[in-house]
Amino acid sequence: MTSAQNKNKIFRKVPNIIIAYMDMSIGGTKRILLILTLGVTSAITQGFSIGLLVPVLEFIEEKSELEQTGFGWSIINNTYGFFNISINLPSLLISVFILVFTAQLLVYFQRLTTAHLREDFCAAVRSRLFNSIVLGDVAFFSITNRGTLINALTEDTERSGVAIFSLIDMIVRIILVTCYIILLLLISWQTSITGILVMAIGSFLAQGQIRLSRKINSEVVTYNDNLHGFSVEKIEGLREVKLSNNEQQEASGFAEIATNLGNALYRYFRSLAMVRFILEPAIVGGGLIIVYLGISVFGISLSQLAVFMYVLVRMAPEVLNLNQHRHLYAGYAQSFENIQSLNNNIHINTTIQSGSNNFTGLKKSIRFDKVNFAHSNSENVLKDVSIEYKVGTFNVIIGPSGGGKSTLIDIIAKIIEPKSGSVFFDELPLDKYSLESIRNSVGIVSQDILLFNASILDNIRYSKHYASYDEVIEAAKMANAHEFINQLEKKYETILGNRGLTLSGGERQRISLARTLLKKPSILLLDEITSSLDAESERLIQESITKVAEETTILLVTHRLSMVKKADSVTVIDRGEIAQHGPPDELSKNPGLFSYYRSLQDD
Repeated sequence: MTSAQNKNKIFRKVPNIIIAYMDMSIGGTKRILLILTLGVTSAITQGFSIGLLVPVLEFIEEKSELEQTGFGWSIINNTYGFFNISINLPSLLISVFILVFTAQLLVYFQRLTTAHLREDFCAAVRSRLFNSIVLGDVAFFSITNRGTLINALTEDTERSGVAIFSLIDMIVRIILVTCYIILLLLISWQTSITGILVMAIGSFLAQGQIRLSRKINSEVVTYNDNLHGFSVEKIEGLREVKLSNNEQQEASGFAEIATNLGNALYRYFRSLAMVRFILEPAIVGGGLIIVYLGISVFGISLSQLAVFMYVLVRMAPEVLNLNQHRHLYAGYAQSFENIQSLNNNIHINTTIQSGSNNFTGLKKSIRFDKVNFAHSNSENVLKDVSIEYKVGTFNVIIGPSGGGKSTLIDIIAKIIEPKSGSVFFDELPLDKYSLESIRNSVGIVSQDILLFNASILDNIRYSKHYASYDEVIEAAKMANAHEFINQLEKKYETILGNRGLTLSGGERQRISLARTLLKKPSILLLDEITSSLDAESERLIQESITKVAEETTILLVTHRLSMVKKADSVTVIDRGEIAQHGPPDELSKNPGLFSYYRSLQDD
């Protein structure tokens, strides 16, 4: 068997959460080894400090001369002789104190390191997931519950941190309990075995509750997903909720999900309490059996019995905590598995790849060659589309809703990819260009306006972070936004609030357009940007389009035909196919959908 195979065999026995941490965190492996080293060292030190109590008690009982060949005395004689220290009560007590202090110092550093590991792990998991989200395909997230994403970034990440903390702490406590058991066996192996068997039975009885916790946690994750998704959706749609008079209905819906989540959490913590309920009587029962057997059957000395009971008192909370951490890990590890599953799904569904060529701007044309597109397992939205748009032209795309107009735009922006066929920028297929260079040269403005809770300046700069203030002003003027911005009290430093809803629809659309124009795109894609605007806002947007039309290739998707007379070409898309294409004057002379739509708006 090769070394690589041996390594894989070893790692198959390591929990996934540990492997993931070592993979994600720089120095993660060293930190885990440090924690385990501190745990082992502190456990051994605690064992020695407790073991030293037997000789101390024997010394106090004035049995030192008789018992110096008994438990622990050989180690004391050798150690004290090596350092030339006389054996007396003060030196023995000082030795106990030094060992206890050293053990607690090691425990302190072990806990600090474990806490750092937990927070480092949470940050790494959260960052990796968010990185996957922003690099993933938009198409995947359009069919993914937003609550699932938010829950994974918040609740599941925190619970994953608890899981790895519990696992590491569990390992450390296993080491400590093992040292305590060894110490008990050294004092009286017959007495120890009896007590350990009683405690082992208690741990076995608690196993059912630990399995139950994993099942309950799956429900908790589902309810958390639902709660986050419901909250985001209803808060974003609060205006519609009020206009539909559905406040009480939505409040009741939220309360139902919150109650289900609360009930699941209650059952989880009830299960956790049951673990303690089972184990504490087992530990106490084991201790009482040890007292009886130690004195009545095995005849151990009072000093040994005192230390024996002290070890049990120290070990009891460790056994309880060990099993509680088993319970926490069994439940919370599911959250990490959910994050891993989400990450994998994102990667599997990320099909858009970046090419190696740098796109520096359109020189000849955008060309579609037999392009087909369909959303997963549904009918084609675009069917065998072949069309060309020359550089520097202004092109209008019209057609019925659902006909494929926006899909055409999204393919050019490489938000989605065709199922078959190719799109060319000049001589090269789109997939030969790097995504970064395409996004730098292609600007898109849609009817779904997204502004961030930041200043107007930062919102416009979002497309070009290094842009100067003068460049921002220029872009705002091109978008006919500069005038109304200057009328605001804080001008470009005005904070827009959630989604920019403090502004009117026309004002938000002009800021969105300014953001796109700031990067001076070679290709400008406009998707229904005036569909919900008043006449004055539409006029201002049209003026902006006219300003940039001379230097940019523009594709405008619209239901309104007011811009058609300025267009170089009009494309009519119907049911995913090119129904008509050509200069507007020529299309007006022929019967067809274009003439039909024009007659409707003329009426």
